[in-house]
Amino acid sequence: MIFEWFSTVFSEPTEQAKLFTVAISTTLAVALLLLNQWFIRKRDKKERTIEKLEELIGSVREFYSLGNEVNRSLNLNKNYDENLI
Repeated sequence: MIFEWFSTVFSEPTEQAKLFTVAISTTLAVALLLLNQWFIRKRDKKERTIEKLEELIGSVREFYSLGNEVNRSLNLNKNYDENLI
């Protein structure tokens, strides 16, 4: 039933050309949409990774500074401020 309607509506070559054009346009639009979403996700993931690495670098630097302070205090036989840790 649907196939008969489809073949009747698109029996003319001009109608078939219109159908082909619509099918190609729709396929291209969906493909571009999916590619765009993929690129956006990839860019967001990269930005999140960079942000997390910057936070990690800051934490490592802070840990290194505190370690140096504790080490310097122990070498000088001073009491270090435990509230900093």
